[in-house]
Amino acid sequence: MFHLGGVLLSSIRCCCRRGFTLVELLIVLVVLAVIAAIVLPKFVDSARRAKVAKVRHDLRILRVAIEQFRNDTGAYPLSLEDLAATTAPTKGLDANGSQVDINPADWNGPYIASVPIDVLANKPFVYRTNPPMVGMVVNGDSASAQATAGTKH
Repeated sequence: MFHLGGVLLSSIRCCCRRGFTLVELLIVLVVLAVIAAIVLPKFVDSARRAKVAKVRHDLRILRVAIEQFRNDTGAYPLSLEDLAATTAPTKGLDANGSQVDINPADWNGPYIASVPIDVLANKPFVYRTNPPMVGMVVNGDSASAQATAGTKH
């Protein structure tokens, strides 16, 4: 043991320590966990809101395209794929869901570049071909889905 001015050197604590104590590390981890608990739900919620907005936008686009198809040809498309077709379909649907002939000269398509997929359900949109909902398109959650985008179809 060394003595310095009557004080035992081994009893003097060194004030120059290196690293962090376990308590300090735990405090930092708790603070990070609290921040993550606050921020993560907001991020997840914003991703869902973005998907909902995309589904609404896609529904609006499909409904406008269906209406343009009907205005041009006098019939509803047999399927959503008819909206993206590069050649005129020969058949369409009347309001009762019956197939009718389409005059290719009246067709001004394609009405959309491609048929979008419902990003919420990760399924195709549901296109109704039975009365009274002929020409109606809804989200792909289920056969009874009723998502709306502010339009009739």
